[in-house]
Amino acid sequence: MDRTRILAGIASTLGELGYHRKKAYVLKELLGGLIPALVEARKRGAAEMGIHPAASLASLDAAVLGARGRPSQLPFGDNEMGVHGFLNMVCHAHGIDFAHRAGTGPHSEATPELKVDGSEHIFKVSPDDAEAVNERAIHQVSAKAFGSVERKMDILRLCIHICEALPDLEGVLDFSAELLRTSGSGIAPGPDDSNGSPALSIDEQLRLWANISRTVGAAQQLGLEHLAADYWDDFLVRGVDMIPSTSNHPVSHAKDDLDTVAQSTANAATGPFLYNPFSQNDPVKSSKPLIVAGEEAVFRVTLQNLYDFDLEIESIRLGSTENDCDAQAQACLIGPYRTQSVFLTATWSKSGSTNVSGCMAKIKGCRERWFPLFDKPWSLKPDIKVSPSHRHLSQSVQPPQAEDRPRKKESRASRGPVPSTVGLDIISALPNVVLTNISLPQSAIMLLEGETKSFKMTLYNTSKSVSADLVLPTFEDSTATQFQAALANKELTQSDLYELESAAASKSLRWLRESDDANPVIRPGEEITLEIEIIGKPGLSGASIQISYAHLGVPRSELKDHFYTRQLSIPLTITVNASIDLTRTDLLPFDPSSAWQNQQRQSTHSRPPSATKSETSVPTRRPLSMSTRPKSAKPTSSENRFQALLSRISLSPDDTSHCLLCLDCRNSWPTPLSVSIQVRSPTPSATQSPTSTSPKHTDASKLTYTVHESLQPGHTKRILLLLPRVRLPTAHRPIPSIAAKKQFIVPSAPQASRAAQLATRKAFWYREELLRSLHATWTEESTQRTGSINMRRIGLSHRMVEVYMLPEVGVEMSLAVSPHALDDDPDTGDDVALERFAPTGYAVPLSTPLTLTAVVTNRSRAPIHPVLRLQPRVAGEQQQHVALDVGGKFLVHGLLQRVLPVLGPGERSEGVELGVV
Repeated sequence: MDRTRILAGIASTLGELGYHRKKAYVLKELLGGLIPALVEARKRGAAEMGIHPAASLASLDAAVLGARGRPSQLPFGDNEMGVHGFLNMVCHAHGIDFAHRAGTGPHSEATPELKVDGSEHIFKVSPDDAEAVNERAIHQVSAKAFGSVERKMDILRLCIHICEALPDLEGVLDFSAELLRTSGSGIAPGPDDSNGSPALSIDEQLRLWANISRTVGAAQQLGLEHLAADYWDDFLVRGVDMIPSTSNHPVSHAKDDLDTVAQSTANAATGPFLYNPFSQNDPVKSSKPLIVAGEEAVFRVTLQNLYDFDLEIESIRLGSTENDCDAQAQACLIGPYRTQSVFLTATWSKSGSTNVSGCMAKIKGCRERWFPLFDKPWSLKPDIKVSPSHRHLSQSVQPPQAEDRPRKKESRASRGPVPSTVGLDIISALPNVVLTNISLPQSAIMLLEGETKSFKMTLYNTSKSVSADLVLPTFEDSTATQFQAALANKELTQSDLYELESAAASKSLRWLRESDDANPVIRPGEEITLEIEIIGKPGLSGASIQISYAHLGVPRSELKDHFYTRQLSIPLTITVNASIDLTRTDLLPFDPSSAWQNQQRQSTHSRPPSATKSETSVPTRRPLSMSTRPKSAKPTSSENRFQALLSRISLSPDDTSHCLLCLDCRNSWPTPLSVSIQVRSPTPSATQSPTSTSPKHTDASKLTYTVHESLQPGHTKRILLLLPRVRLPTAHRPIPSIAAKKQFIVPSAPQASRAAQLATRKAFWYREELLRSLHATWTEESTQRTGSINMRRIGLSHRMVEVYMLPEVGVEMSLAVSPHALDDDPDTGDDVALERFAPTGYAVPLSTPLTLTAVVTNRSRAPIHPVLRLQPRVAGEQQQHVALDVGGKFLVHGLLQRVLPVLGPGERSEGVELGVV
């Protein structure tokens, strides 16, 4: 006792003299002497009360409280307050300051850390807490530079021992937490920083953590529920990230997006990859995440534990400013010396903007308090002091200016850790649509190439108050990626590019709407059914139906600004098998004799019985295109079909030129298939741009005939088609592009010559005209499955184009008996008859004057100045010298070469007559 009094007097005298360091040393010695005396007093007190000296603090306090009364009526006398004031003075003398803690020190009331509004979970955060943490972090790190950290920890250990000997539960908690805080690094380390370890050993850290837990448990047993430690690390929350939903995240759209998708739906064939804002599955990157009001949002919170013991968090929940937040609390366990992520949920009831600035956490043994968000690494940079002898060097580098020297408070704030916030945009409530039923088993379907099937799917709105008044299905299939990769090749020719764009423009899936103006609405708790059509395309292995839905609340025309949609993705598994393949195609010239004979046969059947004998007789002859066969032989079925085909062509007097299209069709399906190919008459105007590969609906007015053929599995059969030859006046115009307008890119491939480009264009347009006149389908008789055949596999070579194309100038010739011969010999006029057996074949009598009439037709789009030259030759003779020696065969009366007047586009010249005997 005498030693204590002497040391106390010496410390008081040194303090009056200003020797604070010596005073601190004497006070440390004083504390070391008090501990044995307090322990001895504890033993004596325990012996007097019949309690073991090594009993817990709860037992000792229970005995003390039992003598004094109820725990809530425990008075703290002047002696006890003097002890705590003395301990605070000792700590302050050694650089341990309690003024920057959440409270003002042991036995002080905690400062309000949270402003609660109404309930336990709905709260708003006061921004002053972040500033208090900022000042406390700067003071804690700055205090490490004053005095020895080891001596400070020794002083705190002595204070803990004294509080345990008194016993004082609150002092044990406060000084134990302060020892953990003083030994800590006090920084927010980065991912690769290893300087955050505390200065205490692992055993002592575990002992302090156990001591705090045990002391809090003893205080709760005594009814002191308010006793708790102040958590020692302000950088608990190191990151807050919102986890967007993978299926129903909201996507922002502008009002113009509705007009864009309406145009793309109306003009589906104008571009294969026309931009559709509702086909994008990923949300648009924005500065703030979107949260739907009234729906639960999930956040990933990163927590930090820089100590070597497990940190048990009894409850932690999010907090936000400027908006009400209903956050759900959750318990978790953070492992030693690590950062660990936990997932927290919160719900906002009102739309608007808000910020998540931290978390409200209750650590075991500690008070519930607010932890701001510090997502960036931070450590206090030390002040660099310059000695007076070297100050001139620093001034030469950067001269000081009065306006560049901020105030001290602003300088400290700029040096401290900067709390972060996570901005959120709360949007109005949206519906939530789910798929309840689909008519496809396991969302899978098998098709043949060209086959079309439909299926139905049912959508249900799970929302209780919001309806989905905007429902827009969009489709994506596996072929889109292949076409985009192929179109990226810059060495493609314009015709190949058109083929790829045409194939990509034909969509595999289509929404069968009841009407174009029908907008389906899914009311809360109700469902609707959508019908989708799918077409089998080569290479199609999967597709995805994306249903974009939203609640507009107003008609589309009255929509003012942007709106938000959600998307429901429905994957499909598709298997497409081969059906009918076009293995080979060819165009061959065809003799016009059959067409002429059909015309004559029609005129004979329609001629009245009183026809004059002077009319030209039409002998019955076998068509030149028919194969000769003995009369006893029975014609095959293919010949009968071909004869029927020949009997139907060229019923028009002006339609006498045809070509023969040969198609080799192979049945790749293991059951018989029937093939039907329709041939349409040429279009009246060939200047229209092709817009489709094969029409779906048959126009009866343009239908010329249909050919049917049955193919066995694995067999190949040749189908012959007679096509009228055409003439396209604009066959050299540029090849169009189906895709939307895009920037012109100079191709990397070498440019072809002008003649080659014109030949390519001519082949392209004549091929489009050929494809427009053909439409082929197949049918499986056993199951009545049907589909279309892709005729775009037909390619035209230069020779085939010349066969299909009518010449630019047409010459028609006819032969008749000269009127002068009838005038000279009227008695024999009735006996003179010309036997015509072909379009240009006549059997004429000898020594009879005849008149040869020639008519020239201009099929081009420009006027021409023709020169007609008739060159007689002997039929069947190909040698030039024989063809010129015709004087002994027949005589010619008139000029063989004549200049005709200018013929405009589509005009015919007057008949040019030449006398022949």
